[in-house]
Amino acid sequence: MEPIIPKPHVVLVGRSPAVEKLARLLDVMEWNVSIVDEEGKGGDLLTEFNVLSQFADASPLRPEAIVIATQGHYDEDALVWAMSTDAKYIGVVTSQRRGTTLHNYLRDLPAADEDIARIRIRAGLDLGAIDHEEIGVSLLAELVAERASGGLRSGAPVTATSIAPATAVDPVCGMTVDIPDARFTHEHLGETVYFCCPACRKLFIDDPDAYPSA
Repeated sequence: MEPIIPKPHVVLVGRSPAVEKLARLLDVMEWNVSIVDEEGKGGDLLTEFNVLSQFADASPLRPEAIVIATQGHYDEDALVWAMSTDAKYIGVVTSQRRGTTLHNYLRDLPAADEDIARIRIRAGLDLGAIDHEEIGVSLLAELVAERASGGLRSGAPVTATSIAPATAVDPVCGMTVDIPDARFTHEHLGETVYFCCPACRKLFIDDPDAYPSA
């Protein structure tokens, strides 16, 4: 049995180069991606993704992470919506000046401290002056680090059923037998025993206690 951690669901808010680049990077990582574009233009560029035009439509998705990159068009509305979700990570892509404005806005909200604590103003690794592709990489790196630390995990891991082996060992002679092509078998104590030939099968049936490895 091996635990399988479900891929996180990330909602990106806005229509910006950062949203486009991050969406494509997350898609390569096989994470689940949805986009909310309240200005109704996201579908022009990102037709292969799930693009929604209203926050209300995105709430049922129950995202583990939300990245807001509206280029300042409706950050405040996006933050209010994001705090209403159970997302473990809420990041905002913004400038230093705009980030200060958003900090002041959050302080004036009647929001719980733990909700505000989920928000990362100026999300992504601080790489200095970088282009849109590199912003997407910095955001992805921060999300991957968050997931690695357990910060994006929601719910218990799914347990994978172990895969049956493709081969077995003949208990009489020790030869390897391909299970899909096995012609000589015998049911013993509720288990199937595989043999390379009828002679080994007969020896086992006559005295199974002589072959304790079965």
